[in-house]
Amino acid sequence: MQYYIDQLIEDLKASAEIVVEDIDFSKNPVEVLEQMLISARAKRKPAKDVLGVSYEELPPAERLTEKQACDLKHEIILALEAKNYKIQFPDKAPAPVKIQYEVLRDEFIKGFFTTPGSVLDFCLTGDCNKCRFADYCEFIKLT
Repeated sequence: MQYYIDQLIEDLKASAEIVVEDIDFSKNPVEVLEQMLISARAKRKPAKDVLGVSYEELPPAERLTEKQACDLKHEIILALEAKNYKIQFPDKAPAPVKIQYEVLRDEFIKGFFTTPGSVLDFCLTGDCNKCRFADYCEFIKLT
């Protein structure tokens, strides 16, 4: 299994080498508005096209060691950040790495936007009852 994980990591590293530049907001306001409109109309592309790895290729967390899940999670985040994604896990709810990996892996089903400035915020879903981080969340304890 480790050989397979190493191959996935290599594919993700290769994807991270293809960087998507951020929008330069110091440009002409008309150009910025045009870029924002393009971003708003964008459709998701398959994960395989964007990151070189599909959902089906990523093993479920229960088949991974903690280290393998951590390594894959780290490389997925680096590849997404290279595509100018912002990844936000709940700060005050540090969930186990396998849960974080599974939540990231689930995003591969939906696909990814290819426009700069996309955000994956795993706290602002609006439904705490379905949140995978609920057992670790300080906010829920306050409500």
